[in-house]
Formats: sequence, C-alpha cells, structure tokens
Amino acid sequence: MAAIAGNDDLHAWVLRGLVEAGFTDATRTGELYTRSGAFSAEHLLANNRGVDGISVGLLGGDSGGQDDEYSFVIKIVRGPSGATAAMRSTETLLFKEYDVRPPESLGARIAQDIRAHSEAFSEWRARGGVASYAERSGVPDARGSPCAAPFSNWLDRRYKAGESLDVGADHQWWNAAYDRKSLGRQIQSGKGVEAYVRHKLDARDRPELKAYIQRAKLAGNLMIAVAVCDLLFVFGMGIYSITIIWDVGLSGWLSARWPVAMSAMSFLLALMWGWAGWALKGTESRSWVMLYTIFGLMPCFGPCCFGHFPFAAFSLWVLFDKRQREVFVEDGGLRSVVDDFF
Repeated sequence: MAAIAGNDDLHAWVLRGLVEAGFTDATRTGELYTRSGAFSAEHLLANNRGVDGISVGLLGGDSGGQDDEYSFVIKIVRGPSGATAAMRSTETLLFKEYDVRPPESLGARIAQDIRAHSEAFSEWRARGGVASYAERSGVPDARGSPCAAPFSNWLDRRYKAGESLDVGADHQWWNAAYDRKSLGRQIQSGKGVEAYVRHKLDARDRPELKAYIQRAKLAGNLMIAVAVCDLLFVFGMGIYSITIIWDVGLSGWLSARWPVAMSAMSFLLALMWGWAGWALKGTESRSWVMLYTIFGLMPCFGPCCFGHFPFAAFSLWVLFDKRQREVFVEDGGLRSVVDDFF
C-alpha cells in the first residue's frame, strides 16, 4: 500500500496524515505559523533527504500581546529494533516517540498530539508558566533517517512545477485502500469526513494510457487462448491414454510415463497461463503475471514446446514497459522483489 503517488516511505505517510488533518503545505510559501497549522518538507529535498525531519508550525495562545509560535520537528528514526517516529518541540518542552505501525494512521496521530499539546501548553502559559532555557535545552533529540530517494525526487519535481501536497487528493496522489478503511472507521465513530476515494486504476481515464490498457488486454487474450489450447491438448492426451489402457491395460499405460508427465505439465501451465492472462487483461498483479509468463519460456514445459515463445515474449514486452506499470495494481508479495530486478 502506498501513501503518496506510489511511495510508501514513512515520511510520505506523515505528510499525507498532516494534509488530511488540515495542516497546509508551506514548503513553497514559508508561512509555517498559522492557526490551523502548517508544515514544510524542505528538508526532504536537500542532500540529507529527511535527516533534519519535517517541520511543523502552529500559532499558540496569546502571550504578551502576540501569539506564541510553536514549532515541531518530526523525524523517522531507524535502529536495531526497527523504525520509530520522533517528534520534538523545544518551545513546548515536548519529545515523544511513536510506533510507526500502522503507517496509515501515523500522520493523524502526530497531528492530533500537536494540536492537543499546543492547547495544553498555551493554557499553562496563560496561567503564568514559563519554560526556562535549561528546560528547553534539556529536551531530547534524535537523529533522523533519510527518506527514500524516489520520494525525495518526486517531491522536488512537484514543487518545481508549482504544486503542493494540498492538492494531493484532487491530483489522485492518494491510495484508495486506506481511504476506504479510514473513512469506514470514522463514520462508525461518528466523525464525518470528505471521502477522497481514489484508485490507481483511475489511470484508465487518462487518455495517454489508453493504448497501454489495450495492449495489456491483447496480451492477456493471447495468453488465455494459449491456455485453452493447452487444455485441449490435455483432453486429447486423456483420450489417447484411454486407448492405451484399452489396448495394453493400466500397467502398460503407467509404463509409458511421458503421457502422464506431459499431461500434468500441460494442465499446470494451462492453469497458470489462464490466470495470468485474466490478470493481465485487468492490469492486475504484474509481478505474478511476469513470473507465470516466464514459465512459458521453458522448453518442453507444455504441449507446444517452443510454441509458447512468441506469446510469452509479447507479454513480457508489455510487462517490461516502464510506462505500462502505471496501469497495474499490485496485490502480490513479489512486488518489491520484481521491481528491484526489473
């Protein structure tokens, strides 16, 4: 599951959660301190790519005739026991660590704590509370970890294009699965929210991807046709086996192992190719489709031996196209492995 535009980096989950909680993206404007809160992803674009964290600003209560400005820094910290999120604010004497699981709610939990703590700290200040220099200096800190390079580069391109994360839902950068689940939970708890239900298959509505959709459907139909031919071959082998049994008996049929082996392999390949073709038509499970297609390139692993070659080659040509990936929905566990190699 991805947080923003196919990126599942923990920084992306934090940013998305802040946007959904009503914080505005001030990366380009620099207006970090507002009543509703704002954040800056500037440090994700620099060479450290997130080591200095995500900056969040919020206006607190009135103190001495002007609003207090509260700043927070959110970092992703990686250690031997795994990743955690750490939030630090020297102005409000806050340091808190978060379990990053589930990542879908990480940004929302942080945003809720920022507002709750700012309100409580403002009330304490209104009663005369003053944070000393020693107290502020004693707030712990943590060394952040960089975000993923693809996400950093994607953010850089978006900001250079004059865009911000505030328009993430409108630009279909969000992922549908999380939206539907979180919306259901919030409705059950009596909290109504605007439904930003998006799905990666909305790519079907993009004119520039229509040709890729048709190409995937063609490759899928060809694989299904080959699978049907394989099943017909298995049926023919079954009829042939019956004639052998009729002539020489069961022992003679078992001694002729090649009909049994060929029938079993053909039936297995037919099932794999039939499913792969169906998934390819629906632009789903690219990783598994690629794996099953490769089996069709194995010599003597089917009735036509080398007959699967042209169909498998065409399907792989479709699957290896980098632009073609935009129309696929991954739901298999091989996604990270396949993407690393292909």
